[in-house]
Amino acid sequence: MRTVQKRFEFDAAHRLYRYEGKCAHIHGHRYVVEVIWSREELDEMGMVLDFGSAKSLVTALLDSDWDHALLLHEDDPLVMVLKNASEDGDLDTEFNIYTFSRNPTAEVMAEELFLSIEKLMNAVGMSSKLERVCIYETPGSRADYSGPTEVSNAPIQD
Repeated sequence: MRTVQKRFEFDAAHRLYRYEGKCAHIHGHRYVVEVIWSREELDEMGMVLDFGSAKSLVTALLDSDWDHALLLHEDDPLVMVLKNASEDGDLDTEFNIYTFSRNPTAEVMAEELFLSIEKLMNAVGMSSKLERVCIYETPGSRADYSGPTEVSNAPIQD
């Protein structure tokens, strides 16, 4: 098995809705994302995946949704407050808000990015396998996601 890894960085703010602690407040991070792909045999160019293709794929997702955005839970009342204030002209700028169905933790972000990359790879016919997405929220704090777990329906043997 051969693997390649590409690193990306983006800036965003978030808060955790209904969380008791500092992360209940809006705060920002310089997120670092590492994406790992694999392949049994190298392609005709001798690659697992072209780094340029990898960059285009992941950067398109990060730039369009998360970079310089405010990442919030979809039920967070702040979403409507900011949207209404923007529509009413109470703010000088429109907020770039991206909502999640769960709190925007590094764990949730890693899973969502993995699934988005995998979907885009399938749409464009990439043959490498997406192995893992790692998101560093801080230099010492990382969350990984490596795809849905296969659940066996076989009975457990004693």
